Amino acid sequence: MIVNGCWLIPRCARASCFLRVGQRLAGIYSVEATAKGYFMERSCGDGYKTKDDAIILGIESTFDDTGVSIMNMRGEVLGEDLITQRSVHSKTGGTIPTVAKKLHEKHLPLAMESSLQQAKLSLEDIDVIALATGPGLAPCLDAGLSYVKAINLKLGVPILGIHHMEAHALMPRLDDNIDFPYLVMLVSGGHCLILFAKGVNEFDRYGTALDDSPGDAFEKVARALGLEGGGMELEQVAWKGNERAFTFSQPLTKQKTCNTSFSGLRTSTERLIHEIKTSNDGAMDESTKCDIAASFQRMVVLHLVSAAHRALLYCKREGSCPTSFVVSGGVACNHYLREKFGKLCAFHGIEAHFPEPHLCTDNGRMIAWAGVEYLQAGFSPVNDVQDWKYTPKWPLGADKIAQVEAATIPVHAVYKHIGWDN
Repeated sequence: MIVNGCWLIPRCARASCFLRVGQRLAGIYSVEATAKGYFMERSCGDGYKTKDDAIILGIESTFDDTGVSIMNMRGEVLGEDLITQRSVHSKTGGTIPTVAKKLHEKHLPLAMESSLQQAKLSLEDIDVIALATGPGLAPCLDAGLSYVKAINLKLGVPILGIHHMEAHALMPRLDDNIDFPYLVMLVSGGHCLILFAKGVNEFDRYGTALDDSPGDAFEKVARALGLEGGGMELEQVAWKGNERAFTFSQPLTKQKTCNTSFSGLRTSTERLIHEIKTSNDGAMDESTKCDIAASFQRMVVLHLVSAAHRALLYCKREGSCPTSFVVSGGVACNHYLREKFGKLCAFHGIEAHFPEPHLCTDNGRMIAWAGVEYLQAGFSPVNDVQDWKYTPKWPLGADKIAQVEAATIPVHAVYKHIGWDN
């Protein structure tokens, strides 16, 4: 039986209380189905009971970071490891999915061994595995799922399938003790989402990326400027530049939504870089490079802040009262972005929360913590997962984008409060 998008477990002993979710959905996994939470089951009656001292293993392999973390039900990290692939993919100008998969297959056993050694545990001590099953690159998700299936088959450890972006959204609750409801913006190399977090597995989606993500735009402009360090180096260069030196058009100003679009901004910036280099025999002086980086960064953050401002105004109009505004994902490491979002939240009278930079990017700890959150909320892991499939495209939350647009909320009034004179 399904209630609120979750399978209810009959009153039965643990050995027989798991529905064959993977088998029921084999061959018919749809975005709609997986978005409703079919990768875990809601506990009921005498079904699965989580021990207070249960040990949770979190595994992340959705893109190009291999993360493993071991955590107890109090959220204490017992051991963890993170192996990145960036040095490999930077040589090819982007992540090659098949290469990333092979690296995950190589790195997962290493990260697991390191984490278990730190925790002074063995795999037999793990009670539940939380695995990021989507969204992400299909080959990378396959590497993680295949690895976990092998453990499940050998040891019978039950599994929780975790939405990668929800894990980002829940992560600040581990260290900052944030209460529901709160607003969250997830900004990364693959996503840009604005969500109203009402509870575990309960999100409203206010805005999404229509094309390029902010992280992808940062990386491509950095590459056009000849910056091998990607978005992080672009930020460093931008601090030395004049953010008013070049004028770029703000995206989607005619739309009253919380959606974002960065393809046009990225293309116009790349075109400017090409024109300057062409007129100077392929060269660009350092001052111009810094000015372009600063001007581009300013417009990216302005676009994000505008969408966030509209989301906050929409919440007030609807009578909902978010306790905080969380900004997470890889792009949330950007200090310029943090400064502007801090001023935005001060203007609205709520707290801004940013995970530590090393927790903004993909990691195993956020997956383990999401597993703890789900178990504490009454969800049970699934025992038979051999028919499970990963989900490369997996929307998060109930779609409220049309309702936000229908509210026709202007956003211009915030600019003077965050240091912009638009």
